[in-house]
This record gives sequence, C-alpha cells and structure tokens, in this order.
Amino acid sequence: MSKEHTVIPTYPIQPSAATQFMIREIKSPRDEEKREWVKTPHRHDFYAITIVEKGYGKHLVDFREYTITPNSLHIMVPYQVHHVHQEQDTEQEVRAMLLFFARDLILAHPLLDELEWMDKQLSLSGDETTLLTNICRQLLAEYEQPQPMGQRIIQHYLDILLSHISRIASSRSPARDLTNDARLVRKLQTLIGQHFVEEKSAAAYAGMLHLTPGYLGDVVKQQTGKPTSQLIADRIILEAKRLLVHTSSSVKEVAYRLNFNESTYFYRFFKKHTGETPEQFREMIRERYRTT
Repeated sequence: MSKEHTVIPTYPIQPSAATQFMIREIKSPRDEEKREWVKTPHRHDFYAITIVEKGYGKHLVDFREYTITPNSLHIMVPYQVHHVHQEQDTEQEVRAMLLFFARDLILAHPLLDELEWMDKQLSLSGDETTLLTNICRQLLAEYEQPQPMGQRIIQHYLDILLSHISRIASSRSPARDLTNDARLVRKLQTLIGQHFVEEKSAAAYAGMLHLTPGYLGDVVKQQTGKPTSQLIADRIILEAKRLLVHTSSSVKEVAYRLNFNESTYFYRFFKKHTGETPEQFREMIRERYRTT
C-alpha cells in the first residue's frame, strides 16, 4: 500500500455520474480481469446484487469472509468496505448477474429498509436462481437497448426483483412485526451511523430521539443485551478497523479522523473493545488476507 493511500476509495456506478443503474452478465472469470479495483478494498455509493448460477470465489466484507457458491445471492449496501481476496480459477465455469443501482432510481421498497438488519447472503434453489436470473435478463435487455419508457420499465423490473428476493428471504427467516422498542433501536443505530464521528455519548443520541438517557438505555438493553454506549463503540470500532487495515494512516491519524482529542485515548478505547492494540489488529488482518 502506498503512503498516499490514506482514504478508502469510494466508486460510483460508472465514471459518468449521470447513470443510476448498471447490469452485467459474467460468463467467465476473464470478464472481470479489467476491473482490477475489485481486488483492493473499496466502497460503493450504490446497492449491488450478485446472483451466481455457477462458479466459486471468496469475498471479504467488513472483516467477514463470504464463500461464493453456485445458486447463491449476495447483496451489498452502500459504503460497506469489501474486496475479493482470493483469485478465482480462470478455468472454472462461471455465470453470474451483477446489478448496481442507486436508491433514488427505484420505487420505495421495504426490502431496502430491511437490508441493514438481514443476512445479505442467501443460498438459492435452482428454481429460485432461474426466476431471479430471468428477471435480470429482462433488465439486461432494457439496459443494453434503450427505448422509450426504458427507465420506467427498469424501475418496475427492479421492484419485481426486490419483491422476489424479499419473499425468498422471508421463506428462510419469516419476518416478524417490529415492536415500537425494536423500531426505536433501529432508529438509534441509524443515527449512530450518521453521527458517530462527532457524537460519542449516549446522552447525545437520547437527545436526538427526545428521550431520557435512562429510558433509552433500558430499551436498548432489553432489545440487544448491550448498553447504548456499546452500540456507539461498536460503530466507532468498525470504522477504526476499516481505516487501520485499508489505509496507510497512522494510529494518530485514525484517531484524528474519528474525532478523538488524544491518540492515547483512542489507543486505550480500541484495546478495551477489541483486546488488541491498533497495530496488532492491523498486522493480524493484513497477514491473514495479505492486505498490503
């Protein structure tokens, strides 16, 4: 990693910012050879769905390793950090559909609100894979041969695709009606994701929700088994890990970017919540996945 690599790259759907949708069919590992950036840690500012008919591979998403197998579905939400860390066999048979889309493109869909909380990798039956890939091929035809009303048709096909994915996900783990307390915790976690750099106290988030810290803490503890402060710490630690492993920033620079007044406090904070120093964690993960 070069010394200048102090920011995790964030890529748009295409270099031309005008587009909000892209779809590609992969028929060989060689189809991806030009996209060298997939092998280095990066983020997307869009949603990505991969439907694998044939082929195997490995993917590292925010320090969790996923195995790609035939008849599988993989979903990425915006700003997750990921990369391919194991090369595919260039001789193996591969077939997959890749869809990239911005949230603003599509009709409101409940699945997008659930993605943050659900398993983003699903095993599919052969019939389910066929169903989803057939919809993708309709999308591919509209994308490759633009015609009047094309964007509207793409929006509706996407809605149908997401609805089938939602149905498949529900068949694996039936959806439950959320209680008011569960909705409150989700709202809290969304706020933490938006403000964790500048706000690190439970009281600040209670204020945003117009609740007392004690009431919020009781609800969070009942729903998650953790205090509010731990949810905040978890999000800070995730971003710290991303910066430590995927950039060349020093520990002091990471502390500064996460708005810690003293790097020594960040050092103690990180070790308290992970059991390792920032340097130990960086070395361990880079050695494991050869992320340099």
